Amino acid sequence: EVIMAKILSIMEVGELNDALAQAGLAVHVHLHDVCGGQYLSWEPIGADESDAAAVANAIEGFLAPRGFKPVFDLERSSFRLAQ
Repeated sequence: EVIMAKILSIMEVGELNDALAQAGLAVHVHLHDVCGGQYLSWEPIGADESDAAAVANAIEGFLAPRGFKPVFDLERSSFRLAQ
């Protein structure tokens, strides 16, 4: 049985960035494509230091209705999608 990695399209990442901006979070999500899948990271825009928990909650809220569940690193600054 072949298990396909869950991935976000570049368009979906753009929509996620728009949703974060609309939520008042000054961050930008970056898509990283690696062998066997992808991971995403976010960084503050400018000098704004957005709260990592608020950003993670907004990302989860954006992805959940689309059937995706993010798995964050310890700092909650990068994530992959659960299989």
